[in-house]
Amino acid sequence: MKTVFVHIGLHKTGTTTIQDYLIDNIEPLEAHGVFVPFAHRNHNLTLWVNGQKNTQKRQNQWARLIRKINKSELDTTVLSSEFFSRDISELEDWDDNFHSLIDHGYQVKFILYLRRSDKRFESLFIEAIKGGNGLTDIREFPYVRFIDNWLLCQSIIEKFGSESLIVRKFEIDAKEGLIKSFLNCIGVKDARVDESKYQTNTKPSLDQLRAIQYAGELFGKLTESSFNSARQRRKAIKRWTKWFMEETSHWEDKSSYSLLPNDIATMILKDQFESNSSIANAFFDGDLTHLNADDLPDNEVESLSIIKMNPIHLDEALGHFKQVDIITQAMNTDPTT
Repeated sequence: MKTVFVHIGLHKTGTTTIQDYLIDNIEPLEAHGVFVPFAHRNHNLTLWVNGQKNTQKRQNQWARLIRKINKSELDTTVLSSEFFSRDISELEDWDDNFHSLIDHGYQVKFILYLRRSDKRFESLFIEAIKGGNGLTDIREFPYVRFIDNWLLCQSIIEKFGSESLIVRKFEIDAKEGLIKSFLNCIGVKDARVDESKYQTNTKPSLDQLRAIQYAGELFGKLTESSFNSARQRRKAIKRWTKWFMEETSHWEDKSSYSLLPNDIATMILKDQFESNSSIANAFFDGDLTHLNADDLPDNEVESLSIIKMNPIHLDEALGHFKQVDIITQAMNTDPTT
């Protein structure tokens, strides 16, 4: 029986790393019996394509997917999109297309990576800054965008059974090798992986983030007349951010930092405690490690003000702010999703 593994995220749990690896290793994975049906991220198999509903395109892509799997001689197929989790959380009929795979004689298994809620929230805030949202304080960032992880798990279990869901702790697997962990989930035990090659969406250093935040404010204003939508502007600024992080990779300030005050972190952990406890009981023998923290250290919350930057870094950043052509090229070079 062919098995289709569906990696459903969540956001900020290494999805870009996993997807980049899959896209870059289609042929090598075939040698391990794994079929990667599309040379792009599988967002177009979800209802939410770039934040907009696209029902007809979704159905056409699922029909195309099934034709590809039918034609493949390999027993394992892998799909990956963090937007699958949004579909599962928000749509009553989210399971229809996955049941169509079962109707064709395939087994379906879902892979979910979970990250400690407060850490994930901080990472989402940093990602928003990288998209030029202009915020300087995490207290201004809404906490309403969280999915209830236990309800997400329950929805899958109710439709496909508990054996269909593989749940992993992001912090543990990221430390030991996220791609290796994922390959183990899909039955590939002996592939050699250069994990460092696929760390393309890493956390910026503090001075990098300060410069990125300032650039987001600057370029957000400059691009209003050049791009038709806020989404296009965010994508363009993200492209500049990626370029900037590569240009400043030599900055020697890679120490850890915190942007999240303890009162907000505590609120988030309390809000997610019941959900995380249910997940721990169902999948981790009750172990809440890396899902919850009873006592938080007294971290000093760092400022994102550009005047706090190392003067040498600031001087270099000012030169990079002049590279507006990176922004204007973004729409012509954006990869397919």
